[in-house]
Amino acid sequence: MPELRHRTSLGALTAAAVLSLMTGCTGAAAGGAASSPPRSAAATASGSTTVPLGDVPTGSDATLAVGPVPYDGKTVVVATFAQAMPGRPVSLQKQTDAGWVEVAQNNENKNGRAEFHPDAEQVSYRAVALDFAVGSTTHTAVSTPKASASDQWKRVFNDGFVGSTLSAPFAVRAANEYWAPRYCAASVPSMVSLSDGLLSLGVDQVTSQAKQKQVRANAARANGTSVAKACTDGVYDNAMVGTHERYLFTYGVVAARVKFPVQRGMHAAVWLKTADGKDVEIDVVESFGFGSKLGIQHMLHPKNAAGDRLDEGTSVSNVPEVSDEDWWNDFHTVSVEWSSSGYVFRLDGVETFRTTEATSKVPHFLVLSLQTSDYETNRLDQSKLPASFVVDWVRVWQEL
Repeated sequence: MPELRHRTSLGALTAAAVLSLMTGCTGAAAGGAASSPPRSAAATASGSTTVPLGDVPTGSDATLAVGPVPYDGKTVVVATFAQAMPGRPVSLQKQTDAGWVEVAQNNENKNGRAEFHPDAEQVSYRAVALDFAVGSTTHTAVSTPKASASDQWKRVFNDGFVGSTLSAPFAVRAANEYWAPRYCAASVPSMVSLSDGLLSLGVDQVTSQAKQKQVRANAARANGTSVAKACTDGVYDNAMVGTHERYLFTYGVVAARVKFPVQRGMHAAVWLKTADGKDVEIDVVESFGFGSKLGIQHMLHPKNAAGDRLDEGTSVSNVPEVSDEDWWNDFHTVSVEWSSSGYVFRLDGVETFRTTEATSKVPHFLVLSLQTSDYETNRLDQSKLPASFVVDWVRVWQEL
């Protein structure tokens, strides 16, 4: 995995600060690769630099990482050169029967990385750092080794939610269990449904007077308050499914294609948890609804020596479309690359958070959920219920 950089408290960084840490993104490449028309013969880059499409010497310690995740027809390719030259043009090329063809260009950042978002294809790539002058010295073109996603990754888990009922290894998790911070809500099987290859996780208000009375009484007892002061914002049915005891893994890329609920007062999540609950919880993504201060976030929850849960993460601030309500009505692909070195989180292919902190080295299982915590239901508009979190697919890849 590429070099990782620690980011601190939730929401503490501005969009500009986040962009400065992204992998080689400049200009248009911040939201996707800076693309140029395909070139199938020696050509001239911007300025007067020739783009070599024939034999190019391989740079010492140059690497090319080709991501396995399809982000709505795009993928992520990251070239890294050991001798960093910020601003040096890099040509991403794919191998064809006729030879190498340029598909995009970007510049090295201060860490020697250049990132690209080409069309997702089953092809081999290489990245060529072009001739570049530093002072009076001109550095001649060097290439990364060629690489493809199939050379580097193997898909080890895939659930596209075919059929009309949830199937193993997924199962409803923590059914009808009420605990902090959700004494007024619990996962129930009726809030989980499958149709047309989509998993729907729902939230709805409990209308049964008998159930409301029982839940409020239990919440009052747990909180040490009166029944009249318990669950004043309502009692809710939630949804949560997981692969606990049926599928666990250590390290890899986890991705899911999802549509988040627009409503506030609830949060949807794709997350990873250990069987005993004692190690780091890895929240691949959490969404808190359109207009929420938290919006979309990535979070890690390690525990200190006393067993208290800590927070390490950030809200997404470098995908401005999140502030547009229309964005919430579409599907989006979220992912995390988890290795022994740390984590890299992405939203629709854009790197949104990376850290070396709270790195877990033990097996985790998958969890998908839509929940209403007691602290957020005062923001919930009951007239817009039921609400749903829709999942198209969940996949896991591991390095070869």
